[in-house]
Amino acid sequence: MLMRTRVKPVYRAVVQRRLCALFTGCALLVVCALPFWTGAQTVREAWVRRYDGPGNRSDDARALAVDSQGNVYVTGRSWGGTSTLDDYATVKYDANGNLLWVRRYNGPGNGFDEATALAVDSQGNVYVTGQSWGGAGTDYDYATVKYVQCVAGDVNCDGCVDDADLLAVLFAFGNRGSDLPEDLNGDGVVDAADLQDALSEFGRGCQNPPSSVPSLSSLLERRSGTSQR
Repeated sequence: MLMRTRVKPVYRAVVQRRLCALFTGCALLVVCALPFWTGAQTVREAWVRRYDGPGNRSDDARALAVDSQGNVYVTGRSWGGTSTLDDYATVKYDANGNLLWVRRYNGPGNGFDEATALAVDSQGNVYVTGQSWGGAGTDYDYATVKYVQCVAGDVNCDGCVDDADLLAVLFAFGNRGSDLPEDLNGDGVVDAADLQDALSEFGRGCQNPPSSVPSLSSLLERRSGTSQR
């Protein structure tokens, strides 16, 4: 089952550094096996998960980390297509191998980008770094991305899914792109599915949860009124 935890990119730090390297790979592949010892005990395969990027070509894992909850994070390079070439691709699985989220990063030069290292801190923030094509003026640069894992449906990451989050989705309705905060399901477009995600999580994380979910008509009225100011 695909969980709807939203991941928010907080910053991207880039420092010029020429890195010339060529790698080959076929797929991001994660294999989880139970611990084993020499002797009478045997090893069995717990799960295998594969990730195929949107370009349906070579995807190459470069780093892996496991947090205190047993969640697995994998990053590397993944072919995004002829418009973006290779991009960072970071994937999170739960301890049972269920896909929780995927986030991709395409550098400003729309060239070859490859994540080579990953870390997770005690707050669950995810840090990815590697080399990224910045364009003819800078060639390859360091590119570091931080992801904050927000409550599902919490567009503004304030810890509470409320009217502000629903309005944010409505204002961004129809927008397309990567890492849009209003794109709650991470499919690259803000649409009715994202609005439904926010509605289904309404009140989550709030100290004083709203007594009822606002109607779509009332939200549209508020959206229209805000737009006219």
